[in-house]
Amino acid sequence: MKKYTAIVLAGLIVLFVSWTLIYEPYLQVQSGIARASVSGDYSESLELIREYRSSWPSYFMYNVLLLERFRLRLLYNEGVASGMLGDISAAEAAFRESAQSAEKRIAAPSLYNLALISIERGQLEVARSLLSKSLAIAPSDMEAKVNLELVIKRLGNEKIERPTAGEKERAVPSEQWRDMPAINGKSAPGSRRSYL
Repeated sequence: MKKYTAIVLAGLIVLFVSWTLIYEPYLQVQSGIARASVSGDYSESLELIREYRSSWPSYFMYNVLLLERFRLRLLYNEGVASGMLGDISAAEAAFRESAQSAEKRIAAPSLYNLALISIERGQLEVARSLLSKSLAIAPSDMEAKVNLELVIKRLGNEKIERPTAGEKERAVPSEQWRDMPAINGKSAPGSRRSYL
């Protein structure tokens, strides 16, 4: 019995040490991305992600299905940084993949940012669909509601979603394409472009 207990204990210690060696670099890169995002240095964010991707611990984060959520978080951050640096096609590719996340805090803003890219391209029907999907995941997202309302108005459709009676109503600005991936170097206050 002592032999089996020792084997199980040794296995748990090996598992714990292995997880620490894999997870710690991921935490460090996420902390670096958060610092770079706050300072507005999105090229540093991309560099941190690229360096991490070439490290051995990233192999597990990028290839083990159970750890996919970590990969999608990094991919979302890559989309944010790419969009802020003006590489809209790279941002779009990253957001399309990160929108598949099971985490609402990754999927909803990914869809929202894809909608903003569609708005910038004049693809209002696509934007309406993406904003609707984003709202299905995060129904209290007021920015998505406002932008959906604007898209519908621009499309000439009078069916405008209003906040339900239980939701707090806010004054709706006449225009709001907030956090659009235009190349202006900074995102708007209250931006959800950075996953921290």
